[in-house]
Amino acid sequence: MNEYRINLICKQLIETKKQVSEIAYECGYESLPFFYRQFQKFMKCSPLVFRKKYHLEDVGTTIEI
Repeated sequence: MNEYRINLICKQLIETKKQVSEIAYECGYESLPFFYRQFQKFMKCSPLVFRKKYHLEDVGTTIEI
């Protein structure tokens, strides 16, 4: 169940500009410390690092004409 929630959170981190805490609460986490531990366990980084890493990779692949 936690892995499923983390996948939903990853999708929202990529697709929205919502705060991490807002996303965590929407996905059913009632405790932010527990959420951060679970995210770190599954993704091997913090939610903010994940978001920044994804957006940096996304920017690098964008080609404007």
